[in-house]
Amino acid sequence: MAHLDSPPPPTRGARWRQRLQTHDDFLLLLATFISFRLTSVWFMRPGGYIRDYSDLIFYRSRASWQDFGLLPYRDYWSEYPPLFAWLSIWIDSLTRLFPAWEDERFWYAAFFGAAMVAAETVTFICLYLLARRLHHTDATVAAGSGERRPLRVAWLYAGLFLPVYMLNGWYDALPVMTVILALTLLLTVRSTWGMALAGLVAGIGGALKLAPLAILAMTPLVTKRWRGVVISILAALLVLVGVYALAYATGPTMTLASLRSLVDRTGWSTFYALADGFTRLGKVVGDPFDPVSEVGQYVPQLPQRLIWLGWMTLGAATLWFARRRQPPPQEAWRVVSFAAFTYAILLLAYPAWNPQYALYLLPFLVLLWPSARGLTYALLLSGLVLLEHPVYFNLIGPNYPPATQLILGLDHTRLLWVIVGLRTLVLAAIAVDLGWMIFRPTARRLAPVLAALAAIPVLLWFAPDFLQTYAAAVWRRRHCARRSFI
Repeated sequence: MAHLDSPPPPTRGARWRQRLQTHDDFLLLLATFISFRLTSVWFMRPGGYIRDYSDLIFYRSRASWQDFGLLPYRDYWSEYPPLFAWLSIWIDSLTRLFPAWEDERFWYAAFFGAAMVAAETVTFICLYLLARRLHHTDATVAAGSGERRPLRVAWLYAGLFLPVYMLNGWYDALPVMTVILALTLLLTVRSTWGMALAGLVAGIGGALKLAPLAILAMTPLVTKRWRGVVISILAALLVLVGVYALAYATGPTMTLASLRSLVDRTGWSTFYALADGFTRLGKVVGDPFDPVSEVGQYVPQLPQRLIWLGWMTLGAATLWFARRRQPPPQEAWRVVSFAAFTYAILLLAYPAWNPQYALYLLPFLVLLWPSARGLTYALLLSGLVLLEHPVYFNLIGPNYPPATQLILGLDHTRLLWVIVGLRTLVLAAIAVDLGWMIFRPTARRLAPVLAALAAIPVLLWFAPDFLQTYAAAVWRRRHCARRSFI
């Protein structure tokens, strides 16, 4: 009769409570994460007192053209892939259901920010799931850190400033979400369905920004069957071709012009652009109503396509050696390390640099290295991004006329070379560290220490130049204001 004394099996609700109880700390952090980010996008603006600086103003301005019956890919070409262009139109249409506030940007910013927070939340949850897979091993459990490390990844990412800063000014939280979500599907749903779902997510990301498609380079490390790799790539292409086919049916001329703008645009804020003599703030130029309008700001002299091919060859060779080193399916940390390496290589290869590009690398830094090492990289990269935007381009004001430069006797372009050089140094250190980690996982690495030791003295050395150039910029503004008053 002992079976009469055994406890009844737990109900479905009790089982869910037991499962959630093991994640109590993360759920508390998740609630704080969501509430903090929502309130930040509703009550703060990027740029602070330096400048109301973000691409949000440009997004809303383009979306408001629908007041005149003008739509992207039908009446004008867009430098953004179709999904975001249409999302921006939808958000602008939604704002019209509410009475306009004193600042007409309010409702657009509120809904745009809420959508970015939703994407960031998915990224945050996926990072926690990936961290449990990477760091919750038998060794870490025996050492008592099996539960702490995944949580440390979560609060390190939650504490980074740059992702919050970008939420209400740029839309890259959406494509970053597709990168991390596709990677999570590859590592947690190790089946044909998982490969197909990861491909679909990557395809959606590619229809927002092309960078998420690079996550498909991980597929040969996840499965030994090339059939799964092909399915994943075909699923991504199906989404991408379907989206652009819909855009083409809407407006074939402007769709082809939009695709051309992705290829013909010139770079900025990189060694490639500086070597070509371009030192101004970068953007895609041209008349959006002219399908043959020039979209570049200068004529490149460097063989950029050849440089790009060289970087891609390096990435392909690393993938080949990584697959030969260990037959797939490989451990999760190897796959995540190669994903981070891939995006580090992309950021080094791309001829243009925007501040939001750092968002594609920050999640990997705290995921792989939830320690002083990963935090050093993340803070160095974030600091250099903010030093360039908004400090250098908006606070110092480098775009002086030649006559003014001669009067002031300042070479402000030196400061841009320093910023770009230090950022490239940090990205190269990250790429080398990741490559070394893939092939020599047990070796100690000094790359973050060397990057910090190189970056900090250089910044201190050029601090007087920053102050002198800033003082000259203030003098010029006040002088111009006085002349206009007179």
